[in-house]
Amino acid sequence: FGSQSVLDNPLFGVGQGEWERPYWMHSSSLDMFWLERAVRSGLPAGLLLHLFFLTIFIAIARKSGLGTRASQYRKGFLICLAGLYIVGL
Repeated sequence: FGSQSVLDNPLFGVGQGEWERPYWMHSSSLDMFWLERAVRSGLPAGLLLHLFFLTIFIAIARKSGLGTRASQYRKGFLICLAGLYIVGL
């Protein structure tokens, strides 16, 4: 139902209003962070959020000329970013 709400309001989303859902869904919470952003702010905002996340991830992953310790820190940071992205799902 969240995906359908994004398709029904693709440009600006529903804002702080209620998104459409069946009568038996009493809670208005969305469990998926990425979908919640698209429902509230529209499809462009949801896609830009993914794009920014991916850009930061790739920029950090491609950084070269680092020492051993900095390379290990980078690996840990990228693992944490990937974990945060998965948690958002």
